[in-house]
Amino acid sequence: MDVSAPYVLCFGLIVGVIAIGLIGIKLISAKNGNERAIVLENFKWSVIGLLLLGLFTSIVYFLIATFF
Repeated sequence: MDVSAPYVLCFGLIVGVIAIGLIGIKLISAKNGNERAIVLENFKWSVIGLLLLGLFTSIVYFLIATFF
């Protein structure tokens, strides 16, 4: 089975976009400032996680392609 990095990265990006969309819906439905602050904190971490997912996917694919 040959799974290349673009497929793994695309799957991660799709999951990330869905997560960001769900957080956006939650931000719209937040009732007060405290709830919005919590949602924005989650949004920040989801964006950071999405960037790290892309970085680690690239590194792992490079290591697999180089040594195996």
